[in-house]
Amino acid sequence: MVMNLRQRKKAATRKRILDTALRLFARRGFESPTVEEIAVAARVGKGTIYNYFRTKEDILVAFIAAQEARVQQRLSRLLKRDLGAESLLTLYLREQFRLKRPYRQFTRVFLAQLVLRGEEIAPQLAAMQPAIDGTLAALFESLRRRGKISDDVETEALVRAFKTLHLGLTVIWAMLPARSGGVDVLSEETVRQFCRGLEKGK
Repeated sequence: MVMNLRQRKKAATRKRILDTALRLFARRGFESPTVEEIAVAARVGKGTIYNYFRTKEDILVAFIAAQEARVQQRLSRLLKRDLGAESLLTLYLREQFRLKRPYRQFTRVFLAQLVLRGEEIAPQLAAMQPAIDGTLAALFESLRRRGKISDDVETEALVRAFKTLHLGLTVIWAMLPARSGGVDVLSEETVRQFCRGLEKGK
């Protein structure tokens, strides 16, 4: 879709607010910068920010949603790997956490918003799902075509179950110390349990 001049200006303003807020969050933490400070740094009025984002938290949710799409695009490269189900899904999780490591503190805030304002941020959450579902569905279909998993469970059901597993691991990952490798061990064991019964012929 080609945007007209007004739409391009609005998109540019939204991006400037988002980029400015994220720089301030990264430098000073999420709690410290105020909406007024973000407005000054972005060279817009405070009211302009509220035209795009209802709260400071909404800025962060918007970033996480956009970041998720970029991460899933990177993870789609895993489709080229000739691995079994356990190895491929464990690699998927490890790459997720590696790519999101610079934004771990933002993930914590996002998870809190998910608990506190799930209904309010439902549109942003819904917008994130096609990218995640698409990557996971492609991974499971690839495994199925290569005879690595059985045909007994529908791809949609596998995607839903694995997303639930991933969310639980993400909560643990976000809360662990930055240099902790504990989530890698937990991911391996969790995926091992998930894959039981999925192998061909079991």
